[in-house]
Amino acid sequence: PWSDEAQQRYAALAAQSLAQQRQIEAADTMPFEAYRQDYLSPRRLGLPRAAA
Repeated sequence: PWSDEAQQRYAALAAQSLAQQRQIEAADTMPFEAYRQDYLSPRRLGLPRAAA
């Protein structure tokens, strides 16, 4: 167990972290599917292009 002071400090850090996460998520403008397709694209993964 830790002190009440430590408990308050960790609770404040957790609240700050959650607030930052909400800001990050609110600022995101790219739809998830567009992100997913870009993330898994052969270009990004460094894979050779398929022959046509």
